[in-house]
Formats: sequence, structure tokens, C-alpha cells
Amino acid sequence: MNIDANFLPPELALIFVAVMWLITIVIHIAFAVAVFSDAMIGSKCRPVLVTAGIWSLATLFGGVFVAATYWVLHRSTLNPHVASSHGE
Repeated sequence: MNIDANFLPPELALIFVAVMWLITIVIHIAFAVAVFSDAMIGSKCRPVLVTAGIWSLATLFGGVFVAATYWVLHRSTLNPHVASSHGE
């Protein structure tokens, strides 16, 4: 089976890549702002490991995976402070 890799003209491929980059940048910024907001305002205790600014900067570069790590450390029941506030 022979697959043609040039199914899109180069101009459309460039536009597609640019749009995907733009979406990725917006998602990273949104998650970084959400993590910073949660670490500064929403959380009842101090951020784990590093400050709120470092968490948001890491989320800005790391994206969804760092935001998920933040959530596991701060909001999931794996954190003993969260588990005790849920009555466990």
C-alpha cells in the first residue's frame, strides 16, 4: 500500500500547524493561570514542593501533565490533608 504524504498543499499544512500551535499555547496558558489561581486563592494549605509561581511556570511549559501532577498533589485524596477533610 502506497500512502501519499502530500495530501495537503504546503500552504494548508503550514496553516494547520500554526493553528495547532496556537491551540496548544492557549491551553498551556489557561492551565497555568488556573494552577496559579488555585495555589494562591483556592487552596486552604500551602502548595506542595514549590511556590505557586513555580507551579504555574512549570504548568506553562509542561502543560496538561504538570497540571495533572498539581491536581494529584493538591486536590486528590492521595494528599492526607484532602483525605482528612473528606471525612476519611
